[in-house]
Amino acid sequence: MSAILKNIAIIGASGSVGKPTLEELLKIGKHSITVISRKSSQAVFPAGVRIEKGEYDDDAFMKSALAGQDVLIIMLGFPGLPQQDLIVQQASKAGVMYVLPCEYGMDSQNDKACEISSMIQDKRDVQIRIKELGMKFIAVVTNFWTDYMIAHNAGGFNLTAKRATVHPGTYRWHTTTQAQVGRGIAAMLSLPAATIEKDFANGWLYLTSFHVTHEEMFQAILTATNSTESKWQVERKPAKQLLEEGQVKLKAGDRSGVWDVLHGATFAEGYGGEYSREPHNVMLGLPEEDLVDVVRQAAKEVR
Repeated sequence: MSAILKNIAIIGASGSVGKPTLEELLKIGKHSITVISRKSSQAVFPAGVRIEKGEYDDDAFMKSALAGQDVLIIMLGFPGLPQQDLIVQQASKAGVMYVLPCEYGMDSQNDKACEISSMIQDKRDVQIRIKELGMKFIAVVTNFWTDYMIAHNAGGFNLTAKRATVHPGTYRWHTTTQAQVGRGIAAMLSLPAATIEKDFANGWLYLTSFHVTHEEMFQAILTATNSTESKWQVERKPAKQLLEEGQVKLKAGDRSGVWDVLHGATFAEGYGGEYSREPHNVMLGLPEEDLVDVVRQAAKEVR
């Protein structure tokens, strides 16, 4: 094994966390990066990367694109998730050692989260599949991406309509910016290969930007947007209630309940919003961020 895991392939390098991950890896400058994308992709990538275009079910293409890769980072969007098992199989055939599967969200180590969401349980199933195929997984836990949540009127906060569902209480949960996700992954993959094997092989990388209550997040939004609560339509209810309401919706066939369940689980105690261990930020030398500044910038991108 070389001093570092030098050869890294990325699928989804133009996406929400794929782009900052690629940027940070290039900034560090220690790796040989291959971006794998489908033929139909119109994405443009920076200089300094090898670009391979083809289809994931093309055995010859994938074998060539993945040949000699130490690590495969998979960052598919939701529509592409059904292809992840095929991609994992192709990685195994090509002799890839480590796979970072599509996680980048809630903690798949949390049993209660897996019980209430098939999406989280699916992540565990992929981890098992990776090990069955003779490779090792590294699962990246981030919870909601702070800036993405704000820009997309999610997490109970609709900046466009000035409407919020705030979950009261002192429970703190982690949230990570997209840039911090990229910095964390790149920093971890720049560690000595022996350290990665010891600390992260078939394990979890925990990243965070902020450790806040839901009320603190709302107050940061008000500050960042120069607003006051009197200008908003605000409802306050326990996060566990939102989770239960989502479960009722799902039982009635209303698929919108999926998001109520995921939101409720993130903000309710016991489902992984509060990590089971200290994040790896200090180990990786990640910077501290300013919540109000992050919200202020994200608010400019509200859709």
